Amino acid sequence: RSKIRFNPDFHGFACPSEKIRNNNDAYIPTLEEILQDAKESGVTVKIELKGPGTEKGAVELVDKLDMVDQVVFSSFKHGRIAMVREMRPELNSDGTYKYKTGALFNSKVPDNFVE
Repeated sequence: RSKIRFNPDFHGFACPSEKIRNNNDAYIPTLEEILQDAKESGVTVKIELKGPGTEKGAVELVDKLDMVDQVVFSSFKHGRIAMVREMRPELNSDGTYKYKTGALFNSKVPDNFVE
């Protein structure tokens, strides 16, 4: 499988373009690669579900890597969070969801959000 490469001429990168141009190993890692590194280091990762249908693949990958305790799923599209909860409704012994989620908002949290 080919690796996705950076565009060294994109001005939005924080590092100088020469560092990308002169580094043949620079590439955009896959979600699986990121999660594998996070698993090894023990850090928690927030996965933002951006596109339609991303819930299933992301949840299955987290399951495959046994990383449920290291991942929080989030989205501005709250239906995507609901889909995670529908696919994995399991609760911890304290009543919290085993698969952690977080809603994102473009502005302030609506007063009726919990409803």
